[in-house]
Amino acid sequence: MTNTNHTYGSTVVEFFKFNESELQLLVEKKQSQYHKDSQGLYHKGMAANVDWIKSAPLEMALMELQHVLKEGFTIIKVFNEPLDFRAVLRKPDEVIAAELPKVAELALEEYEQDRYQRNVAETARQVAISVERSERQAAAAAAKAADKKRVSDEQKALADLLRAHGEPAEVVA
Repeated sequence: MTNTNHTYGSTVVEFFKFNESELQLLVEKKQSQYHKDSQGLYHKGMAANVDWIKSAPLEMALMELQHVLKEGFTIIKVFNEPLDFRAVLRKPDEVIAAELPKVAELALEEYEQDRYQRNVAETARQVAISVERSERQAAAAAAKAADKKRVSDEQKALADLLRAHGEPAEVVA
């Protein structure tokens, strides 16, 4: 099987097949996280919320915030700090609806990458097991052959000794 980034069958065996339910769980998790996160200084990924910060007096910040709200954003939370006015804004529903398929696509890419990495690791593990098994079988066969050779060598040595010293000496009384 081949997808955009990964090829199975040449160097990697596909032990972990594509599982729709695993993918769906990941998509749901990513979409849930998308709705919880807020784009801003600390989160650069996609999110349904946006951190809006204005370093200006409250009056000027509110005037500028009105222009942003006209674009369809809604206020979730507001923080009035001494030097900054900060708000957490929710993106317009159209923007969220357009971004959710992208979130699902990113989840699919992440799932495929994770599945490929698991398959690479499992392939390496299975290869190591097969090599170890072959080495054990080869070592057992070599030990068995060495035992046969040792027994054969002992029998030859005994035969040689019996031939050389096999005739009992006559005892003269």
